[in-house]
Amino acid sequence: MSHNILKIPLLGLLLVLHHLVYSQADAKYMQNPDTTIYVLDHTDLLTLRFYPLAKFNSLEIKGPSERISMQPNGKGSVGIGFNYKSIGFGFSVGLPATDESNVKYGQTRRFDLQMSYYGEKLAVDGYFQEYEGYYLANPTSITNWKNPNYPQSADLRVASLGGTIHYIFNSEKYSYKAAYLRNQIQKKSAGSFIAGLFAFLDEVSSDFDLLPDSLVESVRQTVDIKAFNSASFGVTGGYMYTFVIKRNFFINVGLAPGIGYRKSFVETRDGSEKFGNALGILVQTRIALGYEFRTFFLGAAYSSILRNFNHENAEVSLGTGQIRFILGKRFDVSKKRP
Repeated sequence: MSHNILKIPLLGLLLVLHHLVYSQADAKYMQNPDTTIYVLDHTDLLTLRFYPLAKFNSLEIKGPSERISMQPNGKGSVGIGFNYKSIGFGFSVGLPATDESNVKYGQTRRFDLQMSYYGEKLAVDGYFQEYEGYYLANPTSITNWKNPNYPQSADLRVASLGGTIHYIFNSEKYSYKAAYLRNQIQKKSAGSFIAGLFAFLDEVSSDFDLLPDSLVESVRQTVDIKAFNSASFGVTGGYMYTFVIKRNFFINVGLAPGIGYRKSFVETRDGSEKFGNALGILVQTRIALGYEFRTFFLGAAYSSILRNFNHENAEVSLGTGQIRFILGKRFDVSKKRP
């Protein structure tokens, strides 16, 4: 896996950086005698981040007696980003998939753009993803599959556009930035209720069938869907909390379910079309952890947004998200006074 390959140079780089001489920013970070402070602000420092990451857009269908999980061929990326005061930017490039991976899981063609804004009181996440080429991740649980290569649907296309916006109620003591931008530091454990809005457009289509044609017909008939699209919007709310352990280590967890209105269109395998109006359900999950080395920092972050709807006796779920590993450093770039 690409992530395992990247861990070796990352650890080596960390050891080198850890033994560098303290900078002016190092001293600023270490000198914080006020134990009443919940959040230490470093937005006046230049925060640089390097991160290997993986993004996903998955499709899952649950029938009366089976669960079908369609996944894109995982392709890792590497990215760099920075934050300075109110300015921030990140950019990543995909790593090429190996020939062995393409044979085993099939090729996935993708366009994946994910944007975020995290202020003192607002957190915004936006997505635009278009994937083509999926494989059945659990063939042995629904059929007697012996082939070492997974069943593949090269023409299965999934496109998603949408996002969430949340208001952070306890921004005086809880920092979203500390967990996910790392230009602030959560000095004491704290949490906050969050509330906001969500909106998503999802479209899933195929030339013939959602399921791989290598599966027997009896299995493919269990999902009477050739294509569907849906539009949903509503309100969302939840809670996030950061546990600070021995000052240098933190774990952040958050859950924000949402409910609203969903309008859907489904095309069945025989060509008939069905429209529906129902409740739109969404669940946003976040997990982050990190460690502070003076001005250097390490961490990992996971985020996902799950949406689902029901069609006859099947429950269809779409998952959007990413996981990333982070290595970064803060620099004092202010002008030195004589």
